[in-house]
Amino acid sequence: MSVKSSTVHIDPESDPSTAKVSDKASFELSTSSAPTPDYNKKKDSGMNATQVLLFVLLGCVLLSLVIIPWVLYANEAGKNNDNDGDGGDNDGAAMNDDDELTSIFPEGTDFGDVHIFVVGDWGRVDWAEEENEPDAAKNQTQVADAMNKIAGTRTGHKVIVSTGDNFYDDGLANLDDAETFMNNFVNVYQSRPNLKDLPWYVLMGNHDYRGSILAQLDFNVNKWVPNNLWKAQLGGKNTILKSFNGKTSVDLAWIDTSPFILKYRNCPGTKTYDFQSVGYPFYVPGSPTSSAFDIALQQKVDELDAALTQNDYVTTWRLALGHHAIRSNSHHKDTVELLNQVDEVLWKHGVHAYVNGHDHDLQHVTRTYCCVFDQGTPAYGTEEDSDPACNQIEVPPIAFSTVDSAPYTSNSVPMNGRPMHYFTSGAGSMPRVDDTYPELDDSAINAKYWSPEPGFLEIQAKEQELNFFFYDKYGNKQYDFQIKK
Repeated sequence: MSVKSSTVHIDPESDPSTAKVSDKASFELSTSSAPTPDYNKKKDSGMNATQVLLFVLLGCVLLSLVIIPWVLYANEAGKNNDNDGDGGDNDGAAMNDDDELTSIFPEGTDFGDVHIFVVGDWGRVDWAEEENEPDAAKNQTQVADAMNKIAGTRTGHKVIVSTGDNFYDDGLANLDDAETFMNNFVNVYQSRPNLKDLPWYVLMGNHDYRGSILAQLDFNVNKWVPNNLWKAQLGGKNTILKSFNGKTSVDLAWIDTSPFILKYRNCPGTKTYDFQSVGYPFYVPGSPTSSAFDIALQQKVDELDAALTQNDYVTTWRLALGHHAIRSNSHHKDTVELLNQVDEVLWKHGVHAYVNGHDHDLQHVTRTYCCVFDQGTPAYGTEEDSDPACNQIEVPPIAFSTVDSAPYTSNSVPMNGRPMHYFTSGAGSMPRVDDTYPELDDSAINAKYWSPEPGFLEIQAKEQELNFFFYDKYGNKQYDFQIKK
């Protein structure tokens, strides 16, 4: 199955100089042209046939030694990860015989597990020096150490997800900004032995859009990262991760949230957001260009709906991931635009949880109804990157204002009686420790957990259970939650 990218995506394939190299191994059988026979030369009695036979047999043995282990590893170790949006159409490829897998993978491997390490709002090594905030860089390296520690104890299929704001304060400057990339990513994460070979699925945050988004796409970044481990996500596509034995599968739906946020277009203040580089139309508030931008956003919503539709009832678990929170009890509160346009699609397809960054903390929030704005106020005049003079042109309308207007609830068929879970993992470097959240006490029915300390989220998928673990910067587990089949 495949979901075609919208025109709002940059297509590196359109420029051969930027086309990314396929991560699929390929094998070619080369033959050289035969020399012109010399009929005057005495024939060799049978030696040529014998040599050919030996050559063919030796070739078959060598090919079997190379191809068979590679095929088994590709199928079982997650080479079916789909970064091209085709829905991960390799369901039948995984082996179900654990005895056979034991002969390929090390003893103790969790054949049935998928581990997703989620970190957000992290790239502050250079920023910390510029702003004289050494704790930000220290926190980032400590969180990386904690991730390395936990990853070293996991033996199943492992990947890392970044929820965005990868490089502070204004993303990567251009296609050649190797110094920023090396200082904040390679030297921090790829220097850790248990992280260096793991693929990164990377969402973009609002700070990333202040720089060059093209600089963070695969075709550019993978000149700095070995083995095409960096997999940028601009929404409208899904990735399916599978356990080595194929019995557990996780559908990851990517959402590029920054273009949805009205203030970045209407009220950017002194900042510029690089939406046009990835195909969004030029935007002037109140002009026909604003309608064209809205059409492009609706196309992204339609692509998300289609990508989830193709995998309905196919995978064990379903997650959606973006930078901005749909639901938050902390600094930024609920995001009206995502409640208006995105939340309904997730409920429609029975997504188990939405995972985000943006708020610099660790958080678990639930709701038994979708789409209703009920936390915070829909005004952004105090946001650090907005111009307070913008007033109402940056405030989005509220589409659903009461629970009675909610298109879906926990009693709707896709949810089967369960609420939606919203997890924030945006504490990768510098949390907002000065903020207080009195509403997050034990009696708050929608607020399950909040921590202002640096840390990360691990999602552990098994055949019958989906586990969420929050860790602090020392690798100590602070919270866990489980969804069962």
